[in-house]
Amino acid sequence: MALLTPDWQRALALLDAGLALPADAREDWLDQMAAQEPGALPLLRKLLAAHGRVQTHELLATLPKVLRGPQTADSGTAGLQVGPFELLEPLGRGGMGSVWRARYADARLKRDVAVKLPASTDDPAAL
Repeated sequence: MALLTPDWQRALALLDAGLALPADAREDWLDQMAAQEPGALPLLRKLLAAHGRVQTHELLATLPKVLRGPQTADSGTAGLQVGPFELLEPLGRGGMGSVWRARYADARLKRDVAVKLPASTDDPAAL
């Protein structure tokens, strides 16, 4: 069974060709693709737009923000909120970041989760 539909397969195949073009030439190219690849075109537009957000760092603005909350003296950053999660305690640290035991801050689920903070936000207290 194929994991991707034919439209997705075609959009991914065309993505490389679109990315090889200068950014200001892509819209004209997409207009040409409208007649040739009508099923793949909406997906191709979404893929190119997502790539553009990554290239311009707009994607970083969509990541969860670290919000200050109550802290305890022994935990340093426990109690901070990252997106929908409240950090409870550090579980581990490595070259790529740290992992924290956390829970949903709004208590919608009553279970602990693990949240990995990338190295760039490894010290949530610094944000």
